[in-house]
Amino acid sequence: MGERALFTHLGGPEVIRAPLRQLLDATDLLGLSQGIIPVGARLLVHPGGGFSIFDDSRVEV
Repeated sequence: MGERALFTHLGGPEVIRAPLRQLLDATDLLGLSQGIIPVGARLLVHPGGGFSIFDDSRVEV
């Protein structure tokens, strides 16, 4: 995840709270690696597309 996404306020805390909770809960999943790419990072390769969390059973990458 890009660091800037953590500072983009679309809809306020009540809107972003659930997706951030799901990301935090996902840290316990085996085989999943998560990280935050700093705003000032120089990337040699684009990290790829984004993802969407729709509900408790569907995530698209």
